[in-house]
Amino acid sequence: FNRKNLIRVCYFIGYKKTK
Repeated sequence: FNRKNLIRVCYFIGYKKTK
């Protein structure tokens, strides 16, 4: 698993949770 990918997924989840 790519570390950059993990960060991107975490960022996406955070964005979805914020909205």
